[in-house]
Amino acid sequence: MIRDYVALDLETSGLNPSENQIIEIGMAKVCDGEITETYSRLLNPKEKLSQRIVEMTGITDEMVAGQPHVSEVIDEIEKRNRRACF
Repeated sequence: MIRDYVALDLETSGLNPSENQIIEIGMAKVCDGEITETYSRLLNPKEKLSQRIVEMTGITDEMVAGQPHVSEVIDEIEKRNRRACF
């Protein structure tokens, strides 16, 4: 059984990866079967969210306003995963 991993959850502004953006990222680092670290961040997609996405995710334009774009935090996210327990 795998005991060391990072679980990743993404919310997006739509279903088309070439047109839509990540609006929330959540991660849980599991070492030896135990959650050792969590991370959650709202991200600004630099586009207006559709009503359908707001209803599906509970994330609004007001919530992502002023947040960084995924391109601004990708290095931070990658560094967090580099420090994984394995």
